[in-house]
Amino acid sequence: DDFQWHDTAKAWQTPGVGEDLMDGLLGASLDDRAAVLAGVGVPGDHATDMAATFDRTMADAILALYRSATEVGTEWGPGIDRIAAPGLLVESLLDPFRSAARVERLAERTGAQVLAMPDSGHFWMLDEPQAAAAGIRSFWAGLA
Repeated sequence: DDFQWHDTAKAWQTPGVGEDLMDGLLGASLDDRAAVLAGVGVPGDHATDMAATFDRTMADAILALYRSATEVGTEWGPGIDRIAAPGLLVESLLDPFRSAARVERLAERTGAQVLAMPDSGHFWMLDEPQAAAAGIRSFWAGLA
């Protein structure tokens, strides 16, 4: 698989570098943390709310998650073709980390449906919660 993590993920995956980035974020003012989050696409007041709750536990969880998946394409890629259960891929069309070709390929390999979210970025659940919920409910209804 040709999957490549984005630059921020690569930094988080690097021991020392990830901790330094998180320490900088944790040491920043609430307004500065909110600005960083807004800069990566967290919408409106959600950026301030998220910044207010961002703590060492969250920072450590982010680092642990990304470090557990450094070779996600290599490790998970071969098994993806064996997925037989119904699936739904949420494709947020404004996500800067999105790869349209990867979503299409994954849908083909797994038989998953694609829920296109045309006005959503990486934080689609905050950008368009009603549309996301309607799409997920529709998917579930189709399973009944």
